[in-house]
Amino acid sequence: MSVYHLLFGQNSHTDVILALVGLKECDIERFRDCWLDDEGVHVYTRTGGLNRAQYPNTLLTTNPWYVSDKDAPPDNTYAVYHFRIPPEFADDLPSLQDPARYGLSARLIQWLQRTWDRPLTDADRRALTYQRQEALVHRLQRQGELSPAFNGHTVVPLSDLGMEEVLGSMEKAGGSFLPYWVMPYEIVVRQNVPRWPSQRATSPLEQEYVRVHLATTWRVDEDAWTRWRAKFGAWYPQAISAIAEHVRHVQTRAR
Repeated sequence: MSVYHLLFGQNSHTDVILALVGLKECDIERFRDCWLDDEGVHVYTRTGGLNRAQYPNTLLTTNPWYVSDKDAPPDNTYAVYHFRIPPEFADDLPSLQDPARYGLSARLIQWLQRTWDRPLTDADRRALTYQRQEALVHRLQRQGELSPAFNGHTVVPLSDLGMEEVLGSMEKAGGSFLPYWVMPYEIVVRQNVPRWPSQRATSPLEQEYVRVHLATTWRVDEDAWTRWRAKFGAWYPQAISAIAEHVRHVQTRAR
């Protein structure tokens, strides 16, 4: 999950807005948000500026209703893509902007359904894998088998059970885990500490404390990693190999 989504969320009508121009969220590289107004459909991405070479968003620029795009301030790492509303649905704009008041025509619903029910694409399959893996993360976190997402991007298994469930999901996906990095990092457990480091300058009673706080050193826990490779390597070779590649990168960088 991106920092943008953590901070701002996204339009609750995303599926409808995108389907109006034949798109799904999974078609869009580094999608952040979208909206609809009298000018058309607008898509906000993290693919502006220097990001464009790596994330060209070809499915947007070749879309039949694509109009233009431009980098977005303040740092131009974001971009906004503009689309016209298909002419045959121009009169449906009030319904799209306020469906509770005006309702949606059967013709418009049929049009949207064409995108929602399309044959599965590679992007659709990737999105389904992402959703399954994200649901697995949430379940394991509730059960105490997986760490919170450190810095929003890395999870650490807290048990053999947690590791094996993650490895099983990765193996089914060819060694990939899409929502987060999975790493065998060292875990630091602190008790009765401020939830937010920025509060440490205030008096103890003004701070919000947690009884147990998990953090990581960002160093590989060699004992845990050696154990997991020996225990699970033969059963989940693609998954172990993928994690091992990231471990080697971290170890090389630390030297």
